[in-house]
Amino acid sequence: MDLDAVAVPDAVHGWAVGACGTMLATANGGATWSRQTPPGIGGIYSGSGRRGTLVTISGAGFGATRAGGTVQFGGKPFTPYKSWSDERITSRVPKAAEGGVVEVIVTTALGTSNAVDFRVKRQGRT
Repeated sequence: MDLDAVAVPDAVHGWAVGACGTMLATANGGATWSRQTPPGIGGIYSGSGRRGTLVTISGAGFGATRAGGTVQFGGKPFTPYKSWSDERITSRVPKAAEGGVVEVIVTTALGTSNAVDFRVKRQGRT
C-alpha cells in the first residue's frame, strides 16, 4: 500500500493517509497500526419525527465515544446525546430543527458522513 502523507506529532501517536481513502493510526509509537473508518450513515430509525423525538442513527465509523463528534439536522445541532457508539448514535430531534425534509450528517475527526434525509414533522400534525 502506498502512503501519501504521515504525521507523527509525538512519540506515541501517528496517522498515515494513502490511496483510496486509506487512513491508519497508531497510539503505541508505531508498534501497531489500525485502519480508521470515516463516518458513514446507513440509516435513521425512524425516517421521520417531531422535534424532541428520540432518534437513532445507525452506520459505522462514528467512534467508540463522541470525542468531539457532532450530528447536524439541517444544520441544527443534535444534542444532548443519549448514547454514542461506533455504529449507533441516539438523541432527540433538535427543537430548533426546521419542519420538512432536512439532511442529517455526522462529523468526526476522520471526516463528514454521507447526508441522509429525515422528515421533521410539524408539531400537531402527522
